[in-house]
Amino acid sequence: MNHASNKEIPEERKQGDIFAKKHRAHDHGEDMWLGRMACAKHYSSRLQTAVAQKEINGAAAEAYRALLLYVWDTNYFGACHSTSAVLFILLSEMGLKPHLCIGEVRFNGPCFDHSWVELDGEIFDVAISLPLPTGRSAGGPVFASVDLHSGKVSNVRFGISDGVGLDSDALVSLDNTLNAYAEVQRSLPSDRPDIWVLTLDIAQKLGLRCTVQDLIAKYGTVRREYRRGSTSI
Repeated sequence: MNHASNKEIPEERKQGDIFAKKHRAHDHGEDMWLGRMACAKHYSSRLQTAVAQKEINGAAAEAYRALLLYVWDTNYFGACHSTSAVLFILLSEMGLKPHLCIGEVRFNGPCFDHSWVELDGEIFDVAISLPLPTGRSAGGPVFASVDLHSGKVSNVRFGISDGVGLDSDALVSLDNTLNAYAEVQRSLPSDRPDIWVLTLDIAQKLGLRCTVQDLIAKYGTVRREYRRGSTSI
């Protein structure tokens, strides 16, 4: 058994882990909001480092940052299928060639269903930093395969082939086009915007000109790519 003392853990990392864990709590109070936004600013700073190191397209970074700030500002937890679709559309509108992916991922043992975006051989995943209340933390948001909490390559394995298979909720996302998925979203008792409305909101903040009708026409028939031992990473 490992009996490592606290002295063996760098103080900055120890405090950072405690802070991030606390402020991933699913609470809408002002203190929690302030904590979440502090985390978001920390991640935004790390994002800039990753952009410089990996020479990532600046437009892709801005789209990711805008979505990241939205997710943490609104406590938009457990929304991997929605946020990955939004990021895919935003990147596509910027002339890039992303892949919208779904599959099982593994982090420190257990696996779980998840959706993410791949671009130029790298993983982009905002939602993994805010799982469902019943889920487990798997680190910070992933930008160009870098965990923005640790600043290192993410330890999450995306698109594993030795999982248990997708559950019914994930199969809905896999089997449906984006337009059909949005219809499912609107049928649920939730005040969350569907993917078209959310994409339009963030696109306008980025200075992109489009309408919901434009987005549906371009991306309504898109389906997710099932990654099962075939992720491009």
